[in-house]
Amino acid sequence: VHDRNMEHMGGLLKKMPCTAAFFLSGSLAICGLPPFNGFISELMIYMGMLQGLRGDNTLLAFLCFFSMAALALTGMLALLCFTKVFSITFLGNARTPQSAHAEESPVLMLAPMSLLSLACLALGLLPVAAFKLLRGPVELLSGGLSKEFPQFDMLKMLNSLWCVSGIFCLLIILAAMLFLSLKILAKRRQLDSAATWGCGYDAPSSRMQYSGSSYAEIFLGLAKPLMRLHKNTEAPKGSFPRHASFRESFADVFDAYLFNPLTRLLLRFLGLFTWIQSGKMQLYILYSLLFLIIAVIWILST
Repeated sequence: VHDRNMEHMGGLLKKMPCTAAFFLSGSLAICGLPPFNGFISELMIYMGMLQGLRGDNTLLAFLCFFSMAALALTGMLALLCFTKVFSITFLGNARTPQSAHAEESPVLMLAPMSLLSLACLALGLLPVAAFKLLRGPVELLSGGLSKEFPQFDMLKMLNSLWCVSGIFCLLIILAAMLFLSLKILAKRRQLDSAATWGCGYDAPSSRMQYSGSSYAEIFLGLAKPLMRLHKNTEAPKGSFPRHASFRESFADVFDAYLFNPLTRLLLRFLGLFTWIQSGKMQLYILYSLLFLIIAVIWILST
């Protein structure tokens, strides 16, 4: 598409089906949805927190409770983020001519995506194998899980992972059987196809689709106290307006009031030492000589 703005994309599922499939698998994995590795990792975190709630340590139980709430909120925000990205980018109609004439990525670009997607799926279907690989280094670094966390039940964790693997494999087998049966029925019967009823809209266009801003408008209202909203609006004028525009952007409060001032202060402080870098080789040799003299004096004095 030669553009990084997803508002200029749309409809790429038909043009780039392999890229869309790999992107969708990565989105499902990072959102913690089955049967990918993200679900397994979040499940293990939840199980660890639940076991922390059963202990006698009140502070640990308190932290585990709020950590579970924070993890659930993070999962919800990730799901919102990637449904927005995938739907605006790959679904609907093309919003620009570049998107309408997009082509599938070459094999050298699809190969890494396919390997990563298969790895995410393999870790989701066989988490016990990855768990056993990581168990040794974790116990070595922590001094033993049984010593650090006496309430941690390793056998129960492994049994739970085996159950999850069995359920995932069964669901995949059922889905494959359903897909094959539908294919067989489709070959035996001659099916007619027709356009979906568009609720009275005979000529839909990309201008009728959701944009990224409109999709997230409801949810962004919850974060307005932490965001600075900038709107640029050109309202339509006259009975038959020819032009109107609306654009909004959010600035992070922490960036505006914390990180950016600290960065400017740091750059101003470092700017006081720019005279050291003069570009003269003789001066740099002098710096090295002075450093060596100081180092020799320090070694001799100690």
